[in-house]
Parts: sequence; structure tokens; C-alpha cells
Amino acid sequence: MTLIASLNNDINPVFIGDIAISSNSDNPSIKWPTIGNIRNVFDCPEGFIVSGYTQKISLINDSLVIAWAGSKIHARMIVSEIIESSKKEILTFRAIVKIIEDNKYEIEGNLSLIACFIEKNLLINVFLIDSK
Repeated sequence: MTLIASLNNDINPVFIGDIAISSNSDNPSIKWPTIGNIRNVFDCPEGFIVSGYTQKISLINDSLVIAWAGSKIHARMIVSEIIESSKKEILTFRAIVKIIEDNKYEIEGNLSLIACFIEKNLLINVFLIDSK
């Protein structure tokens, strides 16, 4: 139940993402800031329902933005690892891809990512990793 998208004109990339988290929950009475009870908008009598909300677009630093869909736990794992790496050394596109590849078995089937990485103030790499 996630929407993430990237619009890129090579100068000002734009990321769009929702905040809804869905799960197989018995208590769907989530209070949303603008609509109150989620059941007022989404009536999901069985199966997965909107059960919460979270930030799905992360500004890692002034060169990297990541949007994710899928498992919140797996997204936090990858984003945290990239943040920790960025504290130790200057991030490169290859370093980011290596972090994702090193975790591919953990995230396989659980996470999709769209990211924009600006390297050397000139090159903009927009990439998609879909493990579903």
C-alpha cells in the first residue's frame, strides 16, 4: 500500500511518497492528523489494513535521498547502514550499491528503493532497486 515516485529533470529531482503503513492488524483505529479515524476513509474489512504511518523518504545528506516501499524494518536497516557509512567516509555511488548488495538476501522480496545521488556536484544518479 505504498506509493513512491521520482521525477527527475536533471536539475531538481522531486520525490513523492505516502506515509501509510499496512499490516494484518486487529486494531485499525489509527488517528490521522487530517481525517481522524482511518476507517472514515479506508474501509478494509479483512486482510491488510492501514495500521500506522511513517516517513518513507529519507534525506541522508546533501547528496543522497532515498524513498522506500515495503518492510519498514528492512528500510531502517539499509538507511541506517548508509547513514553510518556516510559518517565514516565520503559516500560514493559504488559504496551505496555495495551496501545494498551486501544486504540483498535480507531485503530480497521485502524492499524497493528509489534514490537520487549527486556526485561531484555535477552528476545525478537516479536509481531503482526493486527486490519484490
